[in-house]
Amino acid sequence: MTRITWIILLLFILTGCATQRIPFPETELSRITIKGDHTIQGEIFLIDQFEEKQVGIEQEVTLEPVSSYSDQWYTVSYLGNRSIKKADPRYEQYVARTQSDKEGKFSITGVAPGEYYLTGTVGWHAVNCSSEVVVTNVPISNKLTVDNTNRILEVKLTKPYNSPTLICDLYNQGDWDKN
Repeated sequence: MTRITWIILLLFILTGCATQRIPFPETELSRITIKGDHTIQGEIFLIDQFEEKQVGIEQEVTLEPVSSYSDQWYTVSYLGNRSIKKADPRYEQYVARTQSDKEGKFSITGVAPGEYYLTGTVGWHAVNCSSEVVVTNVPISNKLTVDNTNRILEVKLTKPYNSPTLICDLYNQGDWDKN
């Protein structure tokens, strides 16, 4: 192989690699109170392109404190839509997990005051113009603050969703006069 071919191959391989995580911020995270007496409860959903409510049925919902570690995930993976290396196993003690029910409702108890990322996925199946089943999975992550004013924080885990339109466009298929 030529030198240019090797360089192109190497670049191709490297662009598909997951982003390296920052070093585990042990000192920063050790200052975070893990357990508290607050509850976060709510519903995970989206409004799709047909203005129908799509609910996050039986989906994992996670709560993790805002830190340099979670900020990196939020920026690279959630906002940047790029893969990131798996978290250090020590980080797991800072992440609360629950499962939404068949109506997309969830509850996380034992939460301490602080800033958090609340994250989940809404997934559904639809049929496109070619009668093919299309699976849609949309991740959602919202930043929220738990303070001492309410022991129970009600939230809606959602975001604006601009999906591809699934309208059959006869014009593009040449079935009517384009003049």
